[in-house]
Amino acid sequence: MQLLIILFLIAGFSFSEEKKVCINVKGDFPKEKYIRIIVRKRVERALLESGYKPSCQKPFVPLNVVIKRVEERPIAYTSKGRINSYNLSIELEMVLGDKRETFTGFAPYRQPTGAVGDLYRKKAVNEIIDKIYLNILKFISRR
Repeated sequence: MQLLIILFLIAGFSFSEEKKVCINVKGDFPKEKYIRIIVRKRVERALLESGYKPSCQKPFVPLNVVIKRVEERPIAYTSKGRINSYNLSIELEMVLGDKRETFTGFAPYRQPTGAVGDLYRKKAVNEIIDKIYLNILKFISRR
């Protein structure tokens, strides 16, 4: 019985070595640190749910996430001519091994008085990433 447990533990440790994935998030949007942070967190969560271990210790499989597009379009104005509502769209491209897929999400958000602030925008970013999370999870699980 003890021999069986030891063999199971050894097999489990060698199995986890094969499933390491190193996440690399890139994007040419220096102002968008929050988007990179939230994308990385959601991808790590998807990896853990798929049975992978997010680690950059060799041997690992690289997972490249590229933020291709972050776009805000004004959709409404206040009576004084200030923009108070936007459509935010984010496009991500993920490459895992020989697989490549693009994910796009949209969310409206509103600045109540036409003021400038990040709180509503961050909420919209979270909403977009949550909308495409299941597609990301499906992409990672297919490997």
